[in-house]
Parts: sequence; C-alpha cells; structure tokens
Amino acid sequence: MAGKVVLHVEDDDPAAYLLRSALQHLEMAIVVFRVCDGETAQAFLHCRGPYFDAPRPDLIVVDLKLPRMSGWELLEKVKQDESLRSIPTVIFSHLDDSDDKPRASVLGVQAIILKPFLDYAPWLESVGSAFSQLLKES
Repeated sequence: MAGKVVLHVEDDDPAAYLLRSALQHLEMAIVVFRVCDGETAQAFLHCRGPYFDAPRPDLIVVDLKLPRMSGWELLEKVKQDESLRSIPTVIFSHLDDSDDKPRASVLGVQAIILKPFLDYAPWLESVGSAFSQLLKES
C-alpha cells in the first residue's frame, strides 16, 4: 500500500469529504479509511468482522460526537490498549468547553483541528501542519 494510512472516524459526510479534499489538495501520500462510529473504529483497529485484513493506521482522526460510542470513549480505549496507544491521534471536532483541551491532553491527543472553520486557508494550513508532523513521526 502506497502512503501512510489514516483512520478517519466521522459520522458527518460533509466533514469527511472536507478533510479528504483538504488532504488531496495538500497532495499528501495518504490512504484514508473512514468509519462512522466508535464501535466500528474498534472493529477496524482490532481487525474484526469485515475489517479482518484492515491495515494498522499510522494516524487516527476522531470526531468527538459519534453514534454508538463517543470519540472520547474511543480515545480512552485507544490509550488503554497497549497495541494501539503508540498510534498518534487527532481530534477533528468542535470542542464544547474549557475542559476539552486538558482532557484531550490526558488522552495523548497530539493535535486538535477545529470544525467548523471560518477561513479555509488557515484551516488548510493547520491540517497540513498536523498531518505532516504526525505522519513523519510514525
């Protein structure tokens, strides 16, 4: 498989499209796999069910507001799992309160990309910067 592997956990189609389009615009050598909820992400990460041959992601991008299992719950499970905790994680979501950033830090989240955004160019730059740095390290 050419390029780094990103697991994008996002239930909102427009947000998923926006991130994929940004990565294409940045011409990054990335293969994006998308799942729509935290439970399905767990199946992907542990190669269960239809994901029996899923590749190990180099980066996990998580929305916090997901059906069936929240992004916070997923991040906690990743941090607790010795086989997964070394995978860099990024929050791609709307943060609700001042407790979210410290909570993200405790869970080992390496970057936060906020949505919605008001200006595309700075947002695109933040996506490129976070992905370049984290995928280089993995």
